[in-house]
Amino acid sequence: MVDLVKEYQKKLDEIIVLPVQKFDSKNYQEVTKRSLIIETWYEWMEELFCDMAGLTIGGASYLHSFSYFVRFGGSSSFSVPDKELARRSHPVS
Repeated sequence: MVDLVKEYQKKLDEIIVLPVQKFDSKNYQEVTKRSLIIETWYEWMEELFCDMAGLTIGGASYLHSFSYFVRFGGSSSFSVPDKELARRSHPVS
């Protein structure tokens, strides 16, 4: 799984293109944001993998439990401000 996530991180790094390719103090914030996105997705891919394993093993009962969990999380679990997304252990529901 680690190899798959690392490969995904490389692809994500290619997709997120900086407006300016030169590293200097002016675009330091963009470079930092890009790195943070890639690191955060590593954690999220682990969670998604675990959910897929749970669905494969548990089938309909896992899906029902997961649906119940998401439903009772409230509407706030479907939207999180950008600043709070960084380093979250779980992606937005």
